[in-house]
Parts: sequence; C-alpha cells; structure tokens
Amino acid sequence: MWQMMKITVCRMRLIKCGVRLVKEIKEIGYVPDMSHVLLYVDEQEREVKLQYHSEKLALAFALLKTPPGSTIRIKKNIRVRGGNRVGLMGWRVDGLRVGGVCGDCHSAFKYASLVVEREIILRDTNRFHHFYRGSCSCGDYW
Repeated sequence: MWQMMKITVCRMRLIKCGVRLVKEIKEIGYVPDMSHVLLYVDEQEREVKLQYHSEKLALAFALLKTPPGSTIRIKKNIRVRGGNRVGLMGWRVDGLRVGGVCGDCHSAFKYASLVVEREIILRDTNRFHHFYRGSCSCGDYW
C-alpha cells in the first residue's frame, strides 16, 4: 500500500512539473504544434496529448532529480523489454536513445532551455541536440 502511494505522489509531482514547464514556456512564446498529434480529437485534447510526449516527461523528471544549473542529458532506449530495465516510457537520463524527436518537442526544448537556464542535451537516432539559451546545435534541421 505504501509503495503505491509513493508512486502516485512521484507521478503527480512529475505531471505538475511538466504542466508548470509548459505554462512557463508558453509565456515566452512557445506555441504547441498540433500536427504532431496523430489522433482525431479536439484542439484542447491534442494539446494535452503533446504535454505527455515522453521527451517532455523525461525533461520534467530530470528537472526534479538533478541539481539546479547542471546539464540535463536525455537519451532514449526503445529496448524496454528484456535485459535492460528502462524507466519512464523508454526514456532514461544518461541512457541510449533510439527514435526521433518530433518538431513540437524540439521547439519546446528550445524554449525550456531559456526558462530553466540550463543546457539540455537530447539524443535521437541521427544526432545530439544541444539546446542552450533558446537555440539548438542542429540549426533546426532534424
């Protein structure tokens, strides 16, 4: 029983952190790109779906678990089953990532690097994305 309560509290802290981050980046100009939601749902529901992309949840997790001012490194390992246990929807801080980052998350990470005043390194199948002070090392070519 205690473990379930602990997991629920951690999950709620993670979701609150993610929602707060999205609110803060919207205040400085971030506009969610709804074209990256492949479900036929209304506009408001599409925006909610974007908030729960694994990249954004991994960023919220890193913000909760790493010291202020430190560089955040996020990589994804799709091999969720098998010998390697991976947390939070396949994303792991300082793990291996397989898969691409969507345009909305790419844009959100640029704004997030401004808000949190930290370097964020995101690995996808093609390259490392270094987000710092509102720009990405890939020159917005991913």
